[in-house]
Order: sequence, then structure tokens, then C-alpha cells
Amino acid sequence: MKRWVLRIISLSCLLVIISLSLISSTGLGAQQKISWIPIQGTIDPGLAGFIKRGIDEAQKLGSDGIVLEIDTLGGRIDAALQIRDLILDAQIPVTAYVKNRAWSAGVLISIAANKIYMAPGSSIGAAEPRPAEEKIIAAWRKELETTAERRGRNELLVGAMADKDMSIEGLVKEGKLLSLTAKQAEKEGLIDGIVSDNRSLLANIGMGGAHVEVIEPNMGEKIALFVTDPVVMPVLLTLGLLGAVIEVFTFGFGIAGTISVLALGLFFGGNFIAGVTGWAALVLWAAGILLLILEVFVIPGFGFAGVSGIISIVFSIFLASTGNPAILRALVYAIIATVVIAFFLLRYVFKQRAWNKLILGTNQNKEAGYIAVTNFSELVGKTGISLTVLRPAGIILIGDQKVDALSEGDYINVNTPIKVVKVEGTAVYVRTEINKVEEEQ
Repeated sequence: MKRWVLRIISLSCLLVIISLSLISSTGLGAQQKISWIPIQGTIDPGLAGFIKRGIDEAQKLGSDGIVLEIDTLGGRIDAALQIRDLILDAQIPVTAYVKNRAWSAGVLISIAANKIYMAPGSSIGAAEPRPAEEKIIAAWRKELETTAERRGRNELLVGAMADKDMSIEGLVKEGKLLSLTAKQAEKEGLIDGIVSDNRSLLANIGMGGAHVEVIEPNMGEKIALFVTDPVVMPVLLTLGLLGAVIEVFTFGFGIAGTISVLALGLFFGGNFIAGVTGWAALVLWAAGILLLILEVFVIPGFGFAGVSGIISIVFSIFLASTGNPAILRALVYAIIATVVIAFFLLRYVFKQRAWNKLILGTNQNKEAGYIAVTNFSELVGKTGISLTVLRPAGIILIGDQKVDALSEGDYINVNTPIKVVKVEGTAVYVRTEINKVEEEQ
């Protein structure tokens, strides 16, 4: 009797194991997972880095699919090509969901997906590259057409979105770029359907009950997205270069130097995270900052260290721009802006009384050798020596008095004979006695 009981129990266990195996193999016992990745704003290397991490993470999580929620006006071609390749190489199905717009580079990303759905009122197209040169247009158009061909989509439609020389009867005339509404795109067979919300999208791709895992940019990726924006890059570079120039021409390390270090640090750090900048550019930039610090604190006067520091910083940016025309353009804009602003500051602002008050950084007490002067005009004509570098601001010694002064002309080195030539309020202007002797000769 006991033997029959054991056989029945064994048979029951075997049936349970077989049933569980069948359920597992058909996927009935496991909830589907979908990874949701937003593509918003400008398409740049920072976004490409985020998309790469998102696709890798989705595959590691064992997701059954990926949804790219797209809302972009476009961006850089090189970044769009990177994202296209990532989508084509993905090991799980990718669905593009155009929530509002997929313009310019956003077209390539959309048509690279296995399926495309659009929200009502959304649009896709207007993919002409900039600059709109024949060579660039031809190459970009072929990238769009080959991607469409690989996914079994209409090549003529995407080609007409990039090349205004193409015409499609009933849709676009020669000389105009093609853009399609969601209804037009569905009618022409470019997309797989129109969905009103996220739930409808999941139902259309057969994942209505799937668990949605939203992948958001982390802090490093947010910095990279901000820094690699084509509008932000020139601003950061201008602040970095201008701050470095101002530090070289003023005494001590102050606000300008701090802004320069922060701006350039943000620029290089963000591009490094995005995979645009390598270690060589970072090391060269750090060397430039070190040389500027030596110029300010160790080697008085505007000489080899200061010039070398600025050259190193500029060259480090050139090095970072290798193969990246966007950074090169940003650098050109930054250099032009720096030259114009620096000229304005040196010509007008540094000689104003407000600037003189701003740069005072020393307590003028008796213990330090300062003597209160109520009327600075009495210093006109007196001679002394420079205690610090004047470029154009610094400290001079007249008798036993330490006075903050401004150079009238070029910078003045330490321990140089000087003479007070004029006083405007609390601003004391000096020139070197050496220049005076040269003029008399």
C-alpha cells in the first residue's frame, strides 16, 4: 500500500514539474518588461551616450522591448548616426514613438526602429542638413535611404525629407522639403500607426500588460547633455578663455579665474562623460591652468608662463575638437567673443573707478603699512616703486605709504620706479619712470 502511495506522489510531482516547465517556456508565468527611453531636446553626443547606456541597461534587465519616446527638432548628424547604429544593433525590438516632433536628425532615429508610431498632431520630416552643401546633402540622404531600406520603409519619402531637389507627386514639389503629419505618414505607409497615449502604444505592440521601466539620464549624463548643447558650448568656452585672460592682466587669483576654471572644467568634464574628449585634452587643459597659476602667484609679470598657459588651454580645446566640427565652431566663436570683450574691458572698464574698487583685495591698515589719505590728489607728481605687478591694477609704495593704483598703459613689473600722473576720485594712475626717460631721449 505504501508503495502505491509513493508512486502516486512521485507521479504528481512529475506532472507539476512538467506543467511549470511548459508555463515557463510559453512565457505565461512571467510578466513582460518594456524599457522606456525618452529622446528629448537637441540630438548631441551627450544624448548618444545616454541612449547607449539605456539600450545596454534594457538588454541586461532582460526587457522584451524598448520604446524611444521622441520629441526633437534635430541636432548633430554625427550623434544621430551613433544613435541609429545603436538602434540597429540592439538585440531586442525597438519601437519609436513620436510624441510631438521628429524633425531633422530625429527622422533618422525614428526610421531606424523596428516599428514607428506617432501621436495625433505630431509630425516628421524637414531633415535638410546644415550646412546645406551638395556633398553633405548627398551623404545624409543616402544614410536616410539605406536605413529606410533596411527596415522596409519607403526610401523616396525619407529622401525627399533631406533633399529639396526631389519631388513626389501629390506630396512635395521640387524646391521644397517634405514633412508629414501623423495622418499623412500613416496613409503613405511610413509608420505603423497612430496612438493616442502610452497605454495604446503598448497594446499595439502586444505588450499591454508589460511592466514599464523608465530609464532617465543620471547626473553625469545630464551634465553631458547640457555641456554638449551647441548653444551652451560657445558660452562656456568664452567664459573660460575670457576669465583666463582677465586673470593674467589682474593681480591675484579672483572671481575671473574661478569662473574660468569652472567653465572649462564643466566643458571638458561634460565632453569627457559624453565620450567626445579624451585624456590627452584633459591633461593639456590642466597643464594650462597650472601655468596660469604659476603666472599669478609664482612668476610675476606677463611672461612665458601666462602666454604658455593660454596657448595650452586653446590647444587642448582644439585637441578635444578632433573629428568634432561643432566644438571647433564653438571655439572660433569663443575666441572672437573673447577678443572683443577683452578689448572693451581693457580699454574702458579697467580704467573706471568702480573697477578699481572691485579689485581691492587687501586690508589697508596701519600694521600693513597703509596710511589713510583723504585727498589722493596730493600724490600727483610723487614717485615710488611698484610692490606688485600692475596689469593694470596693483599696489605701489610712495614713501612709507602703500597705495592701490592703476597702470596708465602697459603692465608694470615688481620693484619698478613709478610716478603718479593723475588722480580721479580714489583711482590713482601711475606710469613708469623708465618710460618717461625714454620719451625725453
